[in-house]
Amino acid sequence: MNLKKLAYELRLDVLELIRSAKAGHIGGDMSAMEILTVLYHKVMNISPENQNDPNRDYFIMSKGHSMEAYYAVLCSKGFLEIDDVVANYSDGTTVELTDYTITTFDNQNAGQQELVVTYQDKTAKVTVTV
Repeated sequence: MNLKKLAYELRLDVLELIRSAKAGHIGGDMSAMEILTVLYHKVMNISPENQNDPNRDYFIMSKGHSMEAYYAVLCSKGFLEIDDVVANYSDGTTVELTDYTITTFDNQNAGQQELVVTYQDKTAKVTVTV
């Protein structure tokens, strides 16, 4: 799989999402595309088939101005349908992917912290450096 070509094609999907919504953050989407493409298509152990496996990889994206890029990559992996995402964007709504809670994170203190993420009654603990 040519990841550079795929990232380029996904950028076109992002442009269509932003065009249909008449709003978006092109710079953030374009700057994150290679990273997201490589993570989801080469590095991470995640697919629609194993999304409920507790041993799969988890991805937390805090860069909100890159959500169109994230949606495009999720579509390319089969988690979402691009036509559905475009349809939602064109009527001014967004795709709801944020039904999770994050606890025990203190952004005021530097150093390593344990981040606890809960989604659909599943909990993951991640150590992060702030």
